[in-house]
Amino acid sequence: YGCFLIYISTDYVFDGSSPPYKPDAKTNPLNDYGISKRDGEEKCMGVYKDMAILRVPILYGEIENLDESAVTTIFKLVQSGITKQISDFERRYPTHTNDVAMVIKQIAEKSLSNRQVCQGIWHYSGKECFTKYTMALVMGEAFGIDTSHLKPVKEAMIGSAPRPYDSELDFSKTSAIFQCQATTFKDGIYDVLKPFI
Repeated sequence: YGCFLIYISTDYVFDGSSPPYKPDAKTNPLNDYGISKRDGEEKCMGVYKDMAILRVPILYGEIENLDESAVTTIFKLVQSGITKQISDFERRYPTHTNDVAMVIKQIAEKSLSNRQVCQGIWHYSGKECFTKYTMALVMGEAFGIDTSHLKPVKEAMIGSAPRPYDSELDFSKTSAIFQCQATTFKDGIYDVLKPFI
């Protein structure tokens, strides 16, 4: 049809055992979500070559309710004041959707003049590493909320879906061609959560 396709995928296509992952690294998803995104990548590439795959990690951005993101839902625990366990194990690189949108926009615009350069697999990610627990601490600090009721668990939590320990994405290829802005988590999450105070 003459269009350039951009397929949004995830860092969960990797098992988290040998980060950081370059775009050509072997995939090995651990859970159904990662498998579905890896299968989507393969299906798209198998039938259509004029495309890009953009892998991104855990996202947060403007929302209508806190349950829309695995990042913002943590704020419900912060606000609750109820003693809860929270993972302090798996490493995450929360990434603002505005930053991802800028990368997508640049890929789309460049594809109008040079599609071959844009084809293939790309990575983009926030630069800061957190666990769910340390994200909660940043949220609490940002709004002056005590977080002592949250109890960090420093191993994989029983009963949850398997997740990669550290699926950090190497996005040096992307940053060499496109301008990659990186919103700090402290600033980004403050703006996102402010309406829910």
